[in-house]
Formats: sequence, structure tokens, C-alpha cells
Amino acid sequence: MNERTAVDERPRNPFRDPARSPDWAQLTRLAGDRAAILFEHLRAQVGSIDGLIEDLHYAGPEVGWTPRYRLGETTLFIAHIFPGMLEASIEVDSSACEKLLASPKTGAAFKAALRRARTKGQPRMVRVPLPTRDDIRTFAREVRRKGKIVATPSSLQTRGH
Repeated sequence: MNERTAVDERPRNPFRDPARSPDWAQLTRLAGDRAAILFEHLRAQVGSIDGLIEDLHYAGPEVGWTPRYRLGETTLFIAHIFPGMLEASIEVDSSACEKLLASPKTGAAFKAALRRARTKGQPRMVRVPLPTRDDIRTFAREVRRKGKIVATPSSLQTRGH
């Protein structure tokens, strides 16, 4: 199966109308019991980040409305909620990618997503399946690490903010 086929087989977000954003209850109902519980666990795991902003973001007609988590104008990650499934997209640089791949705490699903997106140099968006609480804990650790970097005043200066 090629990369394009894998992307095309993903479930589609039913909330794709730019004029009608869903509410949180609609997203939770879409997820079903297990994925809704995992989503709440994810929210709890990242909720300790000072200044974290959680909002619904329209990411275009293919992606639709998604929960977005950011510090100021910097997006830390985007959650993707489907029936019975939770995924998230995060930008990972090559250094973080290598550390996550080497860590025994990084789950198999996260490692597989990192290997598919692995490149030298430029950061890449990685779409990570989050099927278990362990996967969410690993993912949240990376989000918190990224949050600390974004919140550091020197990183804001080098980013032109």
C-alpha cells in the first residue's frame, strides 16, 4: 500500500462545512465511548500546560473542523476524532523524532507514524494514532516538551514574535 492509499483510507470528518462548526458534544458523540474516553484522557494530559488554548479550528474542506491546541499563535497539535478512533497531528523536528524512536516509552503506533514521516532537516507533520492510554501519555509528553520550547522567551525571539 502506498502513502497516498493509506491517507485515502482514513475515515473522513463529517464536520467539513466551514459555516457550521460542531460543538464539543457532537465531537464526543462521533467518537463513541472508547475514543471519547481517550480524548478526555488526552485533554487531561495536556491540560497542565500554562497558557494552553483549546479551540475548534476549520482546517479546510478535506480535514474539516478539529480540536486545536496552541500557545499563542503556535499550534502544538491538532486532534482528529472519528467513530471509534482518535488521532493527532504534531510537528516534529528530526532531533525529537530520533529521540522518540529510540525511547522504549514510545509506543509502536507512534514509532510507525514517525518512521513514515522521518526526514533529515525540516520539521514534519506527523499524524499519530492514539489507540491506548499509553500512546496518549507518550504523545502528551512530546506536546508538553514542545510547549516548554514554545513558551521559552528566547524561542519567541528567534521565531520573530
